[in-house]
Amino acid sequence: MLFITALALAATSLLHVVSVDGNVLRKCFNISGSFSIDLPNVYPESGDFDPATCNAYISSTGNNTLVIYHFPSATSRAVQFPAISYSAEYLLDGIDFDRFSGDVYISAGALPAFFTNGANLTGPSVLIRYSPCQDCVVWMSNITDLVASLEAKLGHPIGGFQDQAEDR
Repeated sequence: MLFITALALAATSLLHVVSVDGNVLRKCFNISGSFSIDLPNVYPESGDFDPATCNAYISSTGNNTLVIYHFPSATSRAVQFPAISYSAEYLLDGIDFDRFSGDVYISAGALPAFFTNGANLTGPSVLIRYSPCQDCVVWMSNITDLVASLEAKLGHPIGGFQDQAEDR
């Protein structure tokens, strides 16, 4: 079982401003204190919050799954990704909720970067777009070749992507 307070406190600041594309959908209740997720091997690395559905999206580095925690019902579930979940090559680390599309962007980087404190940045890099509304992967893009191209241009290794951004 995992007790998470930092994410809950971070989410509280988003609960009062609830809009997607400028339209107020509904207001999530106030969250205070901590919450627990009773799933195996949940080690959170990153997270984001959707104030329209009151869902928290949390990366689990213990098994490379996306944990979805629904605050009103206090329920959680894990979403698996083909060839990434339960793989020793990846670390599911970056989570970004896109309030305009309602989708979640997830980065899965090379596991060695985490365990070597960035000394070894070799390995795969994947960006995933997941639709919580449809409960499916919209697309999964292997960006390993792009990273290699950037490394060649910059003249040094890069990796460990944890942040994404969207534009309209």
